[in-house]
Amino acid sequence: MVFKTPITYFLPVRLTSEPDGRVLAHPLPGSGSADFANLLAADGFMELPADQSEFGVGESFRVWETIR
Repeated sequence: MVFKTPITYFLPVRLTSEPDGRVLAHPLPGSGSADFANLLAADGFMELPADQSEFGVGESFRVWETIR
């Protein structure tokens, strides 16, 4: 994933737990911030920092879980 504008981005994600104790965040497909159905399916939001423009699989970032 690549972002050209230097802003902090909050990516809607679905969380899964692995047998080894890791929690993985899977980006949800969507049509932007107005895609409310997509937001309802999210377990949280991954915070992607403004000082980075490319993000690869396996990198670690803060995740803000939603309260249900």
